[in-house]
Amino acid sequence: MLPGLSAPPAQNELSRVDRWLWPAVLAFVVAISVLSYVLLHRAGNTHATIVFLALFYILALPLFALYWRTRNDSTQPDLLSRKWSATAIILFGVLAGSIGKTADHAALITDESSYLFQARIFAAGKLKAAPLPGASANPKAAPTAISFAQTIQNDKGWFSKYPPGWPSILAIGYLLHCPWLINPLFGVVQLLLIFCLARSWGATTQNLAVLMAATSAYFLVESVGAMSHAAESTVTLFAILTLFRGTRERRLRWIAVCFFLVACATEIRPYTGAVVGLVCTISVIVEFRHNRKLLSGALAILCGSAVLAIASFMLTNRLYTGDPLLSPYALFEGTRKIREITFNPRIITYNILNTWRWSVADTIRVSFPFGFLFAAYALWKEKQHRAQLVYLALLFPLLVLAYFLQIEGSSSFDGERYYFEGFGAFTIVVARGFLLLTANWKVPRARVITALLAMLAVQLAMVIDAIPDVESRAAVYHESYRLAQAAPRPPLIFFGGASERFAFASTHENWNAPDWRSAPVVYLNDPGPSGRDEYACLVGRTAYRVVDYEPSGRFLVSNSTVVCPSKSPSH
Repeated sequence: MLPGLSAPPAQNELSRVDRWLWPAVLAFVVAISVLSYVLLHRAGNTHATIVFLALFYILALPLFALYWRTRNDSTQPDLLSRKWSATAIILFGVLAGSIGKTADHAALITDESSYLFQARIFAAGKLKAAPLPGASANPKAAPTAISFAQTIQNDKGWFSKYPPGWPSILAIGYLLHCPWLINPLFGVVQLLLIFCLARSWGATTQNLAVLMAATSAYFLVESVGAMSHAAESTVTLFAILTLFRGTRERRLRWIAVCFFLVACATEIRPYTGAVVGLVCTISVIVEFRHNRKLLSGALAILCGSAVLAIASFMLTNRLYTGDPLLSPYALFEGTRKIREITFNPRIITYNILNTWRWSVADTIRVSFPFGFLFAAYALWKEKQHRAQLVYLALLFPLLVLAYFLQIEGSSSFDGERYYFEGFGAFTIVVARGFLLLTANWKVPRARVITALLAMLAVQLAMVIDAIPDVESRAAVYHESYRLAQAAPRPPLIFFGGASERFAFASTHENWNAPDWRSAPVVYLNDPGPSGRDEYACLVGRTAYRVVDYEPSGRFLVSNSTVVCPSKSPSH
């Protein structure tokens, strides 16, 4: 050995660095980043997500890159077998099902109580429920006692302001006595569809994409409760799957199935369904641009699905409002104009800076670590089935851009729910980018797995942190419902109070049966001491209970009876 030159490190020293030092450093940085978020989040700090992302991208990203670049290996064996994705799907189903059960008789998001009420109406074989006393031709004039979130009461009936697609699916859950199980089942179906969609890029991409989705807090939270996003995402993935088969086989029947599913998606979430339709339309035009016959047939199918969707909307409007051009949503708002969407640049910019930037940041937090960077790399380097990968990647950013036009927030937590329908497809792009990067950099298998485990650990930490978010929101509703049902239960319950911290409001506690007149119990929003006796007589219930949530965080419960005039209806 020449003087001044040291001998290269022994192989066992390199092995020790690979086995202990690098994993320890990565684990330390990951732990610091995650712990900082958890402590700040639990303390109520609104900047917890920004702090986490700053720490993770400033500290962890360079370390992961350096870890992968310091040693090369020309071989790239398969990383994951099918048993990993199968296990992930099973464990996800069990976890989502158990958390979904805890969300029963709760409203994690305001809209859920409206969806659930309409589902009970459909399960009873009806389109509308009978209006409660006090309803008039003007639904905006409904008195406090009968004002429930996102529902309409007028002289024609009582129903949800939302399209009937999702409540009609939820109704199946009520008929089976398990409405809480519907979304976890959709979550499992989505994982299976992700596996099928990723088939073009090989088994490793399939297994990794499923693993990334199944361990995501974002995916878990949107697969519990009673919101419509899991169903919409499932229909979306089915539509993309049939789209790819149709463009690959050059068969219009699959294109017809695709756009029929798009029409169905608009009956669940119209705005999101329109964005899905845009992506499918772009794909069809690009893929069939050199074949005039196929393109003409596909465009005819597109027009047919648009007519079907519009006709369905008009029929729904006619059934619920009496006017084919007036939707229940517009009736609820008291205007024919669409107030939720704006094209004013000043308002859009304001909303991006003050509302949507927080939504985007939170969605990045609960997505796979560095996922958007992996996706960008995949779009840059992909050569195999590149067009399909672009279509999969397109939906998510288009949803983000589309909802920049919306002027009101979504009350989402642990990821923006408005973007969720693009998440499953986007996960495939992320998985592909991860594998392309590690293959092109010739990262040794051991280092790939070590880094992957570290990234999955971040995901699982966010899952563990998200579970109490769901449980805390559900807990207030559970306690309120338990107090309402405590024996001896009177035939009338007044709910009162609200909590911004737990997203709780008595107007969300609409547990009424569609045929409330013959139901054993009626639930009303508390009109205050001066109005309780009057409403008890109006609904024909002479005994009632008040369950009121106080600002101090506890419930006050009182029972009363009233003597009604003889002309009042009797129960």
